Amino acid sequence: MTLVLLLAAATRIVNSSTWPIWTDEGWTIWAVQSHDFNTVVETLANDRHPPAYFLALSAWSSLTGESRLALRYLSMMIGLLTVALVYRLGRDWYGHRAGLYAALLMAVLSLPVYYSQEIRHYGLLAFATTLMSLCFLRYLRRPTLLRLIPYILATVLMLYTQWLGLAILGLQIGFSLVIWRGTLRQKAYLLGAWAAVFVLYLPWLPTALVQIGANLGGSGFNNSLGHVQYVAGDFVRLLDKLVDGQIVLVGGAMLLALVSLRRREQWYIALGGLGLYTLFFLVSQKMDILLPRTVLFLIPLMAVLAGSGFYLIQSSRLRWVFLSLLVVTVLIRGTIVQGRIDADKIAKTVASKVDPSDLVVLEMDWDNYVMQYELQQAGVSSPLFMPHMAHAVNAVNQPKLDDLQRTDIRPILKDYRRILVLRWIEPEYVIPLLRDAQYGYHEAMDFDIPVGKQLSAILGNMNQNIQTVLFERFDDKTVLGQFGGLFALHEANFAQNAQPGETLFTDLWWSATAQPKLDYSVGVYLLDANGQVVAQSDNAPGDTPTSQWTLNKLYFDRHTLVLPPNLAAGTYRVAVGAYWFGDQRPLLVNNQANIIVGQINVSAP
Repeated sequence: MTLVLLLAAATRIVNSSTWPIWTDEGWTIWAVQSHDFNTVVETLANDRHPPAYFLALSAWSSLTGESRLALRYLSMMIGLLTVALVYRLGRDWYGHRAGLYAALLMAVLSLPVYYSQEIRHYGLLAFATTLMSLCFLRYLRRPTLLRLIPYILATVLMLYTQWLGLAILGLQIGFSLVIWRGTLRQKAYLLGAWAAVFVLYLPWLPTALVQIGANLGGSGFNNSLGHVQYVAGDFVRLLDKLVDGQIVLVGGAMLLALVSLRRREQWYIALGGLGLYTLFFLVSQKMDILLPRTVLFLIPLMAVLAGSGFYLIQSSRLRWVFLSLLVVTVLIRGTIVQGRIDADKIAKTVASKVDPSDLVVLEMDWDNYVMQYELQQAGVSSPLFMPHMAHAVNAVNQPKLDDLQRTDIRPILKDYRRILVLRWIEPEYVIPLLRDAQYGYHEAMDFDIPVGKQLSAILGNMNQNIQTVLFERFDDKTVLGQFGGLFALHEANFAQNAQPGETLFTDLWWSATAQPKLDYSVGVYLLDANGQVVAQSDNAPGDTPTSQWTLNKLYFDRHTLVLPPNLAAGTYRVAVGAYWFGDQRPLLVNNQANIIVGQINVSAP
């Protein structure tokens, strides 16, 4: 069993620190970022999920930090505990080897592995329902009051984690009252246990009723429930997806276990796995609940059933051939359970375009939360603005995108000279606004950032790129200097404060006042108090050679200054010069080789 747990740990730690977060994980991180109990509970009350996992994550991240690995480690630990519970459940009712085979399936199957990494509560639901089943069956075997205590706690944990676990609770109620041959007193003890669960759940019950009603009524927040017309053949096809395409091996093992059922308690395991899957399949004719995350909690009981089936194979050599083939095939296949945008790469691209004084506007629907997190991980300290505040709408009232609360950006436009806008999926709001001449912004860059291969395969030809536009505010009538009678410098835009080792952008805006015949270069220099150059950037001004410039048209020219890591604190001047690389002779500006366009205050880190 130790080797199985080590394998489970290995499969769960792979990619856990490198995979970018996806939409729902981004919302989860946002929901718990306050680390305040009342704030987190209020946020969850306005959504559709109970608070147990989110409160645990809030406490956990306040201790460990918010790296991807730290945030996912909580789910990984829960996943490993679930593997151990599956082993105990299998061992209790089928023996050591059956429990071992069941745990092996849980260690490698893609759904249990993935949801042991995701920063969401579905792994905790699987743990809670598996613990419920273990404690429930142990009570049926030896019905003592003491054994009901962990069962009560596990059931309360389930209810405070995800209401889908009610399916397991309903099965246990029906099984114990109808199928189990316990005495009236023993069944009365169970009734008392459920009454205790009800009392412990009372604080959240009113909120839960609203949340469940909103989801079943089709008005849940970002509701995913919808009608899907399945046919009989889909029963096996969808089950095959749950077991990584290994329906022949895993399905065959479960079928072998079904025909060999002896004890009534073993019927419960079959009903809790395949039975509830069948129920979910039938319910999905009205509303689709056959999603990977919604049926994850059924897989532990399926694994126990399959583990017992593998144990029933008489030939130990054939048994291990089947299991080895299954494990190797699943691990090589590497199923992607949840697609996502390449938010980490997108964030690095953004980090290469902005500095701390810029404003970053996110118009990316629910992936605003993803980008908020990944930008922080990429070291972007620029202020963020999300005009569509989807999280401000109550869960009971499902909003359409155009009806979401929109925060007016216009009052803060005067506070920023540079604004970078990322837009994907959402209707345009900020970009047309900044293109309006009355606000004084000019479009410096307009480029696309790919969302990544995973979503591209899903989206087809639509929404494969994030529109990214950089705007800068200045008066184009202003002229800072005339260079050699050829060029007018209208604006020099850069941060006023910096620290040693930082990368700063100096954005220049030029126009040609006479037609240049040569292709000139521009140098930006950071000068100390003695006039010595401590950092500089030399390159052609913009993407178009100056010999091809149109008279009086504005051209954007970005320069990157890398401050030395050992740069002393103090005030430094920024100078700009223009020259032809052929003879290195500067174009004079005010009879000087360059012009001072401002200063930067460098402070100690």
